[in-house]
Amino acid sequence: VVEDEGGSLQVFSRGPPGMVLSRCSSLWDGDSIRPLEEEERRQLLGCNASMAGNRCLECFAFSYSPVPEELKWLFSGDESLQTIVLHDSPEPPPRSTRDRAGLY
Repeated sequence: VVEDEGGSLQVFSRGPPGMVLSRCSSLWDGDSIRPLEEEERRQLLGCNASMAGNRCLECFAFSYSPVPEELKWLFSGDESLQTIVLHDSPEPPPRSTRDRAGLY
């Protein structure tokens, strides 16, 4: 969670493209934020599947959302959610383990 110059809070996140895209309604196209069309969502998921399956690449999607005014209290004070420590995902298992498990 980041507070901008105007005092608004923004939540930033990253995760598997399928999970993040299932919750997104807009995208930044390099110039502006605009509605995310279903065809674009399918294309992004297809690109992710291709990169993960054919090239064994791990992809992440990034997102952000403004925190509504009525929820700002969650991120202030001693009992805030800011006390939760965020960390990277654990290291994936060795390649040989992933192959045996059919993960790639």
